[in-house]
Amino acid sequence: MSSVAPTSNPSEPVYLDITFGRAVRIWWAVLWRSLLLGGGAGFIVGFIEGFVGASLSTLDWLGQPIVTGTSAFIVGLPIGIYAFRVALKKQYQHFTIRLVPSPR
Repeated sequence: MSSVAPTSNPSEPVYLDITFGRAVRIWWAVLWRSLLLGGGAGFIVGFIEGFVGASLSTLDWLGQPIVTGTSAFIVGLPIGIYAFRVALKKQYQHFTIRLVPSPR
């Protein structure tokens, strides 16, 4: 599929191909933001959990992975969605991502 040339109607959008290079740019924008934000949040939450767990000595070797895995999921999910949202709003070098309503 190639780029669609604009029609006589200026309100008609121009669609670009989803090429490998464009997909890589979007993927990288999501990946590094997710890793950076998730790593930072994971460090903070892990530090707090480790500090509280060591102070209270309540978590045994079996319960700790359950608690840390659950908290990683709870913290990581909204951070991943936020990173994806930021990548969608980003102005890339030759394009931007826009959501358009489906024609019905």
